[in-house]
Amino acid sequence: MTQTYEELVAKYGEDNARFPARAALRHDANYTGMSYIEMGIEPDDRFERRAREEATERGWKFEKIAGDMTLIQQLVDGPWTADRFLVVQPAADLAPSFDEGVIKEMHDV
Repeated sequence: MTQTYEELVAKYGEDNARFPARAALRHDANYTGMSYIEMGIEPDDRFERRAREEATERGWKFEKIAGDMTLIQQLVDGPWTADRFLVVQPAADLAPSFDEGVIKEMHDV
């Protein structure tokens, strides 16, 4: 959030400015660390440096994790295997699956 409380009040009024201001103050109250996922496509180290700086400023632990572009590459190029993707037919309805799949395509019964 980049606006000050005064800017929020000017834009939304006193009552409506209270909620986003409070939410902004406590949005990270329960965090203790920050992770940077290195995907191997970064032009330089500026994003990692910024993440390290922000973690230091907040007194958080910093962790660098090696990422993997495989899933993103498969999303773009295929193959869309059933174990990694839910391919939904046009105009199909979705429903919660209540398992590790998260959602499923509904079929007429």
